[in-house]
Amino acid sequence: MMNKTIILFLLLLSSSVVRAQKLFDVFTAIPDTMLSYLDAGLRSELAGDMRTKKTAVVVNIIGDTTRVVTYSSDYILLRCNKSRDMEIKLLPRKQEGDTIVCVVNTYKGPAEESTVDFYTLAWKPLLKEQFVGSVSGMSLLQRPDTLSTDDFQNLCGMFDPLLVNIHLSPKEQSLTFSVSLPDVPRDKEKTLKGLISQRKFNWDGERFN
Repeated sequence: MMNKTIILFLLLLSSSVVRAQKLFDVFTAIPDTMLSYLDAGLRSELAGDMRTKKTAVVVNIIGDTTRVVTYSSDYILLRCNKSRDMEIKLLPRKQEGDTIVCVVNTYKGPAEESTVDFYTLAWKPLLKEQFVGSVSGMSLLQRPDTLSTDDFQNLCGMFDPLLVNIHLSPKEQSLTFSVSLPDVPRDKEKTLKGLISQRKFNWDGERFN
């Protein structure tokens, strides 16, 4: 029984190592157009540090700092600079028997705004609508029972601009949409936070549902 347990553990460990190697290879091959200030050499340096479990941080081409905040065998959160985060997630497809790449870029102004895109392992763009539906900002705002419709609409008007932020899960195959809190007076923050909801979509092997 003990031998079977050890063998199962080694198989799982081996599978995790293979997935991580694939992720590092995909990360190193990111097109320069997607990360113009992080060339192939710097990406290889970060991947090498991740392989050896070192702190992965480099000074990029424009003199700013780029660091890997967290990573797993199928996920990387890259802090490109102070104003941009990039999340990368490998997603296996059941019917096709292959793997695709989901990339979420989050841009940080007064409020966060995200984009989500999908690629092949060779970084060929895929049609986004094939893998996730459209989520409007208004659908992520909910009226508490304690608010009248008029008061709710007035508070919604404070979400200007109404920006959606998106995050991948490091541990799960999921994608979460929410609304960014705008730059408002401190006494309004708690009230506006009470209107914000999240929508979580899980990967079913073909798309996020």
